[in-house]
Amino acid sequence: MANYTIPCPVCHKNVDRDRIRNHARQHAIADAMAQTYWQDPVAPYHQFTPPEVTPPPSPALSPVDPHPPASPPLPVQKRHEPNAFTIWFQDNAHDSLQYTRIDGQKSGPGLQKSQSIQAARALRESTKSQVARIVREFEGLSDNDKETCLGMVRDVPILPGLVAYTFTHLNRCPRRGWITKDDWSMELSDLKERVQRWKKYGDTACILGYKTIRSDLVDILRGTKVLPDKHKCNTQLLDGTMLLEHDILNLAAVAALCVTGPEKNRILTVVNLYEANLSIDLFHALLEKDLELEDWYQRCLFNTVVTLSKETSYCPTSLYLSEGAVRDLTSQDRGGFGVVYAGKFGSRMVAVKVLKQESYKDSNDFNKVRIDLSRGWRVGFID
Repeated sequence: MANYTIPCPVCHKNVDRDRIRNHARQHAIADAMAQTYWQDPVAPYHQFTPPEVTPPPSPALSPVDPHPPASPPLPVQKRHEPNAFTIWFQDNAHDSLQYTRIDGQKSGPGLQKSQSIQAARALRESTKSQVARIVREFEGLSDNDKETCLGMVRDVPILPGLVAYTFTHLNRCPRRGWITKDDWSMELSDLKERVQRWKKYGDTACILGYKTIRSDLVDILRGTKVLPDKHKCNTQLLDGTMLLEHDILNLAAVAALCVTGPEKNRILTVVNLYEANLSIDLFHALLEKDLELEDWYQRCLFNTVVTLSKETSYCPTSLYLSEGAVRDLTSQDRGGFGVVYAGKFGSRMVAVKVLKQESYKDSNDFNKVRIDLSRGWRVGFID
């Protein structure tokens, strides 16, 4: 029976059909050896000249007429050089494709982690610069007091706007009695000491102790009240009775940097249950704010809430709704395990899942299931 020959796709030699697999395997082994030499030419064992062509194939069993190849085979090194696709793939391997978020908004390609961290640092500095601009434009402080206030804005890790407001309040709004004027120099000295202490604590400790820091500043303001029409401080450093938007953006930037930086385990690892629960509430509150930040911030905040709530079995307090908050409940046929209703929460359509507590072993088991569902759905439970 005659043997048929097949041209080799690598070296273009005519090879017997029964030996084509063995012949191709020889090419693969030779290419792998040559590629090893080519990738690391400075290694001590790479002293030999890499082969430019593959070794000749084994002779065919039956004589055949030689046919010259259409084109000479490429050297091994040339065949392993990156082509247009591999170059594109290397350049775009870390880019995420555009997708549609749950709120219907289009999400563009995500930034790489290093770029996102740089953007978060820039956002943090920008918020402090905006607060510093408000302080400079305020005419109620002397030049020395302005420099002191600007130094506090620069040093404090979080809440620069609230710190600046407290400083201007203590300088500009002391009450006048019948005989003398209130002296709040002790409160000013206490504020300066606290800012320096928070600076030494660092970003992560201040995020963990956010509630304490805010309470300290609010306590200073409550202890130095004046009549509403007697205020002479810079009210532009507050949004009515709420935090300035620059302070909220500053918190989001610092929080994202903390959970992606070298000290992230101090937040993501539960050591103090009280601190972990406060962090869950803080990160979830930032997540619910309409800050128009990049998706990277949303992922940082949401991943932290999920990680900590898994460890603590604690659900953000803002997820709990009072009875009647969800209106127009309508039963749905499909819902998996449990009865699911459709309803309206404000202007949004939401799903409500009904769980029977008596179906679980105890309250801890019931709460664990309830919290797991709240993380997955990100909806509130009706108490």
